[in-house]
Order: sequence, then structure tokens, then C-alpha cells
Amino acid sequence: NDGSDGYRRNDFGKKITLERHIWNDGHSTYKLKSANGRIISNEKRELKNLLDYYNIQIDNPVCFLTQDASREFLRSQKPSKMYQFFFKATQLDQIFFNFVSANDAQQALANAVQKKSKIVEEQKHVVENHRLRLRYIDSLQKIEDQLQEFKALLAWAYVGAEEEKLQQLKNEITAIEKNLAKAEQNFTTVNEKMEKLEECRKDIDSQIEIYADQLNNYQKKKDSLNAANLSNRDNKLSWHRKCQAAKNSIRDAENDRDTFSKKIAEITERDQDTQARMTREMKITSLNDELQQLKSELSQATDQKSQLDFNRKKEESNLHELRAKLSTYENKQGELVNEIKRLEASSQDRLKVYGNYMPELVKRIDDANRQRRFHKLPLGPLDSADPLGRYVTLKDQKWDVALDACLGDLLASFYCHDNHDKDIIYEICRRMKLLKMPAFIVSKFLDVQHDISKA
Repeated sequence: NDGSDGYRRNDFGKKITLERHIWNDGHSTYKLKSANGRIISNEKRELKNLLDYYNIQIDNPVCFLTQDASREFLRSQKPSKMYQFFFKATQLDQIFFNFVSANDAQQALANAVQKKSKIVEEQKHVVENHRLRLRYIDSLQKIEDQLQEFKALLAWAYVGAEEEKLQQLKNEITAIEKNLAKAEQNFTTVNEKMEKLEECRKDIDSQIEIYADQLNNYQKKKDSLNAANLSNRDNKLSWHRKCQAAKNSIRDAENDRDTFSKKIAEITERDQDTQARMTREMKITSLNDELQQLKSELSQATDQKSQLDFNRKKEESNLHELRAKLSTYENKQGELVNEIKRLEASSQDRLKVYGNYMPELVKRIDDANRQRRFHKLPLGPLDSADPLGRYVTLKDQKWDVALDACLGDLLASFYCHDNHDKDIIYEICRRMKLLKMPAFIVSKFLDVQHDISKA
């Protein structure tokens, strides 16, 4: 395999060795080895590629005359047999086979061309139909343009109607602005309550920050948050009761107003005497005053109800925020508990420092090594985090953190002799369905041990 045009010179080298093993049951296997005796391939397809590359004709009796072929040649001197020998020796049989194959391919292409010509005629009719449809679509485009013009006219009509509604809204806004003066008096009390609630919120935030810093007292602060949650729920119920009471007072005031209106109508119908009418008018005046007073009370009750609804919504939002924070801290607690369990498990089995899957992976690698699937047993993980050491140990454990920070995931990698061993480990990881594959270092193992005593 010398020279620059050697077959796979980088893999086989200067010499290619072929070993064939013939078994008792009649089947045989092939091994192609490189110059240093390493097996490159054991597939018959690779052997066929090698023979084609060097134009080695095994079946040609001119190149290789086997005993069976020579015996058959000497035994039969018939012209037909001699022609078959000549036909095979000169590779005319291969040329004849190629000619027949080319003829079949030509016939298949002719059939395909005939079918395509029929399809072209059909496609012409389809294209004509599409042209007609395109003309129809162009006419639809004109109709669409007219439709857009009508839509614009309709939109302007809607604009006129909306302007009228806008004017009505402006009139209503002026009426509402007149009532804002009364509402401003209540805003001061609302602002005071908001300041108190803001102070309460700041106190809760400070408690949450302290809670996040002190992990050991997490359960106690969780109970305090639960208590705060219950108190907010009680406040919500109390506000709900106040709102219900305000609604009842409003309903009673409306009933009283209707009653007084009915009484006034009855008195007006039965009023015939002048003196009695005067007295009744005085009563009507007083009743009207009472009615105005009830209306003012009703307005105050309505304002109070709206204020209570606002406070209730405020408390509900604060309650939702507390629940969200509580859920966040519960998730953090779950993560910390899982981390503690993993660290406790790693104290018993140091391989679990690199993940719960690592002990099972190392066990399967050892099983595969006992089955002689590896050329050489892969080394890994390097595991400098283990004080006892698996393949790498530290003389001074104070450099443990510094080494982990510099090398990172390299300490959890596997050192393989060749790609064959790496592929076997990769297949084991794939069968374990690992979410993250470990790193692999492929380098040939040396039998010589390095002397680092003077390093």
C-alpha cells in the first residue's frame, strides 16, 4: 500500500493484511488489518472496495485460476465451454450485462417520457382553466375596490354617530366633575388608609427578606405568612359584611322614598279643604325635606360602598401577592430539600456528586468490560472531588475548590482508548436515556507510566 495513491493510507499504512476464518458450518469472516496489526474493518463490503480500487479480479480465471476451474477447463474441451471461458476471462459477460442494463434503462426512460408528454397535455388544459379564473379574480378585484369605497363611506357615517355619543359623554363628564368635590373629601381618608397599607406592605417585604436570608427559620416564617393570610381573609369577610350592610341601607332608603311618594300622591288627591290643604302642603314640604335627606344619605352610602369595594379589591390584590410569594418560597424550599437529599446521598456514594445516574453508568461500564466489549477499560469520572480519589487525587485538599473552578465538567469526563470504546459508552448512555451526555476524551493509552516524582 506504498505511494501517495494508496488505499486509505491514513488508516492502513504501508501494508494491508487480509485474514479469512472459515468455520465448520461453512461460513467465513474477513478481517482487514493495518501495518501495525490493528483491525480496521471486518466487513466484506470494505474488501470489495479494496479489490475494485486495485482492479483485482478474483472471479477472472485469467488472473486467478483455481483448482476447480482448471479441472473443469482440462476436462471439457467443447467449443461452447471454451467460449464461455473466453467470455468470462475477457469480461465480456460484464459488458453484456451492462449493455442489457442500459437497454432496460433506456426503455424505462422512453416510457417515462411518453407518460410525461401525456401529463403536459393535461397540464395545458389546467393552465387554461387557471387563466380563466385569473380573469374572474381581476373582475372581483374591481368589485373589492368599490366595496372598500363603500366601507369608507360607512366608516364616516359611524364617525358622525360616535361624535354625537362623544358629545353626550362630555355632558355626562361635566355632571360627574360637579360631584368630584364631594369625593375629594373622602380621598384624604383613602390616602391615609393607603399609607397605612403601604407601611404594612413594607413591613411584610422586610419580613420576607429576613425570611429569605435565614433558611433555618423558614418554617416559622411560613407559619407567620399563613397567619397573615388568615387575617387578610378575615378582613376580606369583614369588608364583605360592611358592603352587604351598605347595600341593605340603600335598599331600605329606596323603599322609604317610594312609601313617601305614595303618601304624597294620596294626600294630594284627597285634599279638598283649603285649610287642610295648607297643613298637608306643610307636611309635604317636610316630607320632601326628609326625602332630600334620605337621598343625601343614599348618596353617602353609595360612596361608602364604592370605597369599601375599592378597599376589598386592594386587600384581595395584597392577598394574591402574598400567596404568590408563599408559593415561590415553597418552591425554593423544595429545591433546597432535593439538594440536601442529593448531598446526603453523595456522602455515602461520592459518584452521586456528578449526578444520580453516575453510579449506574459506572456499573454498566464495568459490566461491559467484563464482557470484553472494550479494547481497554475507559477511565472515568476523574473525580477529584472525592478525597479518596478514583483516578485523580490531590495532595492538599485546600486546592479542591480551585481545581473544580478551573477544570469544571472536565473532571466528570471519561477517558477512552479509541473511538470504538467511546461509541460503546455513548450507546450505554443513550440506553439509560440521559438528559445530558458526559464529556469524552479519546486518546490512545500508553503502556509506559510517566515519572512525575520530580515534577
